[in-house]
Amino acid sequence: MSPPPSSGAPDPRDAAAFAELEAKVVDAHRKLKSVRAGDRKGGEGEREDNGQPADPRPPLFPQAEASASAAVAAGRRAALTKAELEAVPADAPLHAAFGRAFLSGADRRETLADLDAAAAAAAAEVTRGRAAAAGLAAKVEGAEGELRELLRGAPALAAAVARGER
Repeated sequence: MSPPPSSGAPDPRDAAAFAELEAKVVDAHRKLKSVRAGDRKGGEGEREDNGQPADPRPPLFPQAEASASAAVAAGRRAALTKAELEAVPADAPLHAAFGRAFLSGADRRETLADLDAAAAAAAAEVTRGRAAAAGLAAKVEGAEGELRELLRGAPALAAAVARGER
């Protein structure tokens, strides 16, 4: 148990538990921010899903953001390409990109199926990212609740934290 509040020094076990929980909260917040950074649109004037301006600071994990942004961009590109391709007459010749060259005679049905598959894969990637964000948000909330309970149960530790000591 904690020492009586009159002693002023927090119990070392409480302080160790606090440090562990604090590290857990910080780690979960960083992961959550990384996942959310990949889900946002970014750019000047654009807004996140919560209506707040997009964060202009660089992400903590740029690879995660690049991956999520690439998935969103690939899905949009596939959907736009399919919409443009459907407007083209069925008897018009198609050319498929192959590196920097274009090959004529691309199969229209196969191309449309490939675009559908690309859009579906991108949507699945975005869905997985959002599910991961929800799980991380729950983890953050749980760890913060544990911290609050620890501080409620150890008034000497709460006082030391309020003073900036540990």
